[in-house]
Amino acid sequence: MKTLVIYDTTGRIIYQGSGDVLEPVGIPFLWLEIPTGKILKSIDTSKPIHTPLYEDVPKTEIDDVKEQLAAVQIALAEMMGV
Repeated sequence: MKTLVIYDTTGRIIYQGSGDVLEPVGIPFLWLEIPTGKILKSIDTSKPIHTPLYEDVPKTEIDDVKEQLAAVQIALAEMMGV
């Protein structure tokens, strides 16, 4: 889904929105497709063509617990000789 990102001259994000939104006049903005599993951190304004800077979506506690459970299940299976 296309996302409208409005940012200041330092690249700090002021607004993100999608759907029926109006493009601003006189304010820097980009229309972006934010990749799955990423979040928009800021906009690199150091070059003439401004580019988005992404980072991975942080893991949740549930994700950590799932990984720990999988590791325990593997260790248990190895101990049982399965």
